[in-house]
Amino acid sequence: MKVCYLLVTCSREQSRDMMLRKVVESFETQVPFNEWKDDFYVFDNNSTYEGTKELLKSSFKNVFLAETNYGYWSAVNWFAAWALNRGYDYVYITESDCVHYDIHQLKDAITILEKNASIGMVRTAEFSLANRHLYDKAQRHPNSRTCEWFSQRNFFTNTAAVYIPTDIDRVFETNLVAKVCGLHRVSTIVSVLSQLSGWFVEVDFQRFYHQVHPMNAILDGGIYNTAPSYEPHAIAGSWVKDNVDENGYLKTREGFISKIEDMKVDLE
Repeated sequence: MKVCYLLVTCSREQSRDMMLRKVVESFETQVPFNEWKDDFYVFDNNSTYEGTKELLKSSFKNVFLAETNYGYWSAVNWFAAWALNRGYDYVYITESDCVHYDIHQLKDAITILEKNASIGMVRTAEFSLANRHLYDKAQRHPNSRTCEWFSQRNFFTNTAAVYIPTDIDRVFETNLVAKVCGLHRVSTIVSVLSQLSGWFVEVDFQRFYHQVHPMNAILDGGIYNTAPSYEPHAIAGSWVKDNVDENGYLKTREGFISKIEDMKVDLE
């Protein structure tokens, strides 16, 4: 069993650089990160903010530098194909606004994929099963966790979310749709991404994933949240209105995938 880790970055102004620094610190202050370093990779989509590339090179052993901003989807597709060719079985995908905690719990996510071939991926964002109403996008409470709330329905089957206990503590089988950020089987995400063509939206990715794996898993408690992207003046890819904004950021909830052979990427 081989596991790799992917952090996709692109900092072109101060707010994204500040988010990235919080993310880097959240990894560096946790013991398991030292065990991940040889298999931890950064794909940087041509960051232009001063100091960003230097930060990446000093903090991570393996940094891929793209010649231009190919976008989030192209970065994930490029790396997944690269990882598959190098014999990796699983890939944990994260972004530059995902601040991590309790990363030792990722071992439980890996275990459930090893034990249950019917489960597609493991959702690892902050979540509390006991307080799931605070993460339900259909409800609004004074203390709702808006940075991580989501639709607790499967919109392909039009059924409410289910959380089925497994024999692994804190890991529940669920019919919730797949997210890119989380733990994946490398072969599955390569296959799903290969079916996307032209301009697509996130739901297209989730539809193809659902056809392969109707059931996923979720880690109760999670190991990251995206709170920094909700701070004042923060710029996140999911908030980009046009296909590309004035900073050169591309959308992350929709987009296109560049051909791998057309991408120029160097390993630092």
